[in-house]
Amino acid sequence: MITGVRRCGKSTLMKQYMERLRAAGTDEGRIMYMNMESRESEGIGDFRELGDRIEARLPRDGRSYIFPDEVQRVPEWERTVNSLMVDHDADICITGSNAKLLSSELSTYLSGRYIEIAMLPLSFKEYMFLHPTAGNHSIRSRFTDYMWMGSMPMIDPEFGDDLNNDILIGYTTR
Repeated sequence: MITGVRRCGKSTLMKQYMERLRAAGTDEGRIMYMNMESRESEGIGDFRELGDRIEARLPRDGRSYIFPDEVQRVPEWERTVNSLMVDHDADICITGSNAKLLSSELSTYLSGRYIEIAMLPLSFKEYMFLHPTAGNHSIRSRFTDYMWMGSMPMIDPEFGDDLNNDILIGYTTR
């Protein structure tokens, strides 16, 4: 399970894991990604519909890898996850960012059968990797940018204050 604030990189980490599976030779038919914010997932009203949609695409034998992104959008999603873990040979990686998903009640829902990866915005070292010093940008000026604009992955000092402010406002209003 990958948790964290909105737009901190949870889906990116999930997709990197999927790419790693592909690079290791995992058959594409065993990797299932579902973005619960996508139009493709509209109409999934509860855990039963989610389970039915996933099970229809699962191979009948062997290990499968299931990736529901922003799963908290489906009421009682944890019931589907529990069922898939009991009934199938499946590794399940979920992302989510709401308070219920981040709560301590989660361990009750999933009966202790999960590992949580708590994502945070970028550290200064990661920020510097994405925005290295160049030209008139010293480490000091990058640190000022980092402190002034924050450390969300979409923020870029080259965008300028207006665009970065719009991005940050968008994070808080959605």
